[in-house]
Amino acid sequence: MIALSHVSVYPDGCVLEVRASGRDLGGGRGRDAFGTFERLAFTAHFGSDMTARLYDKTAPARRPDGTPALTLAPLGQESSAGEGKVDSQITLWLSPLPPPVPGTLSVESPELGIDAASCLLDGAAIVNASAAAQPYWP
Repeated sequence: MIALSHVSVYPDGCVLEVRASGRDLGGGRGRDAFGTFERLAFTAHFGSDMTARLYDKTAPARRPDGTPALTLAPLGQESSAGEGKVDSQITLWLSPLPPPVPGTLSVESPELGIDAASCLLDGAAIVNASAAAQPYWP
């Protein structure tokens, strides 16, 4: 099971918290069951032309109109294993803010037997929340 747990919004991007649970295939080592980020292919897509893939080294830094391209980067992963099960929290950083249109976060991993699946992301809600974001300290 892989699910988007929540989104934390900041003025310049957002954190996507993903939870993953499954059988421990790593012999009790936890993190090895899902492996590193490279074994899970995440993609964020908004509108007709804004796509960011985790570890996409071929993506341009700027869009054709000169604005920064959407990027998706890993922030961290925590895993725990026990009794044949592993639970992971995968943290992704999406920046800059997406456009205020509907979008998706997708994941797949043929290597792990995970077919492509997507959940909806509300670009308008993310942008609106960023307008209300206040820095904790100056």
